[in-house]
Amino acid sequence: MKKLTAILLVILMLALPLSGIADVSFPLSLSHEWASFDMGVTHSAAVHVGGFGYAWGYNYNAPIGNGVTASSDTFVPYNWGTGVTAVSANNKTTLSIDGNGVLSICGAFWWGIGGDSSMPSGGYIHTAPTQFATNVRSASMGFNHMVYVKNDNTLWVYGENAHGQLGDNSTTSYYTGAGKKILDNVSYAVAGDCLTAAVKTDGTLWVWGFNYYGQVGNGSSGANADRKSPVQVLTNVYSVSTMGDHVVALKNDGSVWAWGHNDVGQLGRGNTTNATSPVQVTTGAVQVSAGYNHTAVLKSDGSLWFCGCNYRGAFGNGVNGGYSAANSTFRQTPGTWVAVNCGTHCTAAVAPTGQLFTTGHNDHGKLGLGSGAPLTVTEFTATDIWIFGEEGPATYTVRFVDWDGTLLSEQEVNEGEAASAPAAPTRIGYEFTGWDKDFSCVTEDMTVTATYTAIRYTLTINYVDENGVKLAPTFTRTYTYGESYSISSPLITGYTANTPLVSGVMGAANLVIDVVYTQDQSKLKGDVNCDGIVDSADITLAAAYSMNAGTVTAQGIINGDMNGDGLLTAADLSALYSYILG
Repeated sequence: MKKLTAILLVILMLALPLSGIADVSFPLSLSHEWASFDMGVTHSAAVHVGGFGYAWGYNYNAPIGNGVTASSDTFVPYNWGTGVTAVSANNKTTLSIDGNGVLSICGAFWWGIGGDSSMPSGGYIHTAPTQFATNVRSASMGFNHMVYVKNDNTLWVYGENAHGQLGDNSTTSYYTGAGKKILDNVSYAVAGDCLTAAVKTDGTLWVWGFNYYGQVGNGSSGANADRKSPVQVLTNVYSVSTMGDHVVALKNDGSVWAWGHNDVGQLGRGNTTNATSPVQVTTGAVQVSAGYNHTAVLKSDGSLWFCGCNYRGAFGNGVNGGYSAANSTFRQTPGTWVAVNCGTHCTAAVAPTGQLFTTGHNDHGKLGLGSGAPLTVTEFTATDIWIFGEEGPATYTVRFVDWDGTLLSEQEVNEGEAASAPAAPTRIGYEFTGWDKDFSCVTEDMTVTATYTAIRYTLTINYVDENGVKLAPTFTRTYTYGESYSISSPLITGYTANTPLVSGVMGAANLVIDVVYTQDQSKLKGDVNCDGIVDSADITLAAAYSMNAGTVTAQGIINGDMNGDGLLTAADLSALYSYILG
């Protein structure tokens, strides 16, 4: 296996400039970190160097995009195709955007899809990425709704709306077409748990939806506080993140603001009191990410800080600590990092080399560390995914060989791409039927061998006399090329076969053989009238013939030539008479 040097993957997103000089080079558009990788509830997705879309984890209802719909765990990241520029994973769904701005979906869509509001039982399932919308710049998958921003800066929404998360001033879910437009002049938007947040091009932050814990940030909370239309809550905002019931925003000056649910200290304000309005919690940040109940802040020096629940090692600091009072303020995790994304009790971060590392709860293999990885991972551990850098997409050697091992073709194929089969080979006596392995999505070095079906050729044996008259039933049987045959010719009374045993090796064509029988002369001696019996009738005919008073066939003359002179004369008649009398 070889590695190609890849060009640095640059993700072009519309984002406001972040003020201040960073100490670490950040090659990603950090306001939209999901564009490169995203940790969901039970599965994850990432864009590998070169635009390869990968997904891994719990595959119930096909969010991995590998064609499988049954409940299963995908421990090794699955490559579903090339040309991917952005991904978003949540619940049982994965979103992806390609270089042409086509938004695709795969997985389960319980709320309907494709303009059909009469959702069938069990919802809709797409086992591979399926086109949903075009001209899309960014997108985000929430727990049961999705949002995306088009190239014209319009925000579109689709899905469930029980808490007003679609922002259309109603609680009516919307299942039609590719969704509906809600806002103009939007730079970036995220969908959380029945909550939506959008940053406009002027830097204002607007939030709406579920507000029981004050996560809308408009100063209210409670069972009747849901916000069904966008409300402005902050200005000068660079980016925003939400997944569970809290929201974290990053301002242009590097300050971090948080609000909403704070039961395990996920707001990082030193307590467990909910906040119904944005509260500044730290400074010097270049990126923020809100998980289900923990928060990560990446600072300009490459340091990574966490607060909230450290269940199963989500902080990556070597501790499986769950909640503690100390975690209600930000705590630094070892290492230098350039991007981060939080999921449900798990976190992914990118090292300066471009390699993706994961930590936390590895249920269903959502950390992408392989089938042998433990359920709890408390330190950031390297995956085989590279978000950028020189560790480009893997290439593999594919060898096509003939049945006898003869090399037909050898080629280097990028991981996830298809190999090109050579021209169909030929083999004497066989029909080419294809290849013994699937090479449409290459993930390892492989040797592909030509397969054949043996052609059966027909051997036909005719049993005839010297005049071509059929004396016995024709023999027919099929043989493969190179197969031996051996057939005994049938015995026919009064005849001798010129080939008593027909034998040989079958060639690459049908074969017809004539076995010619001649009459056995010793058994016909004296049978002048050729009736198969030597008696007085033969003497009578021979006598008439010798006096030119009868006609004898050529065979009859041969049979009656008793002295062997080639003639039928009176001398033969005397010998015939003696022969009959014994």
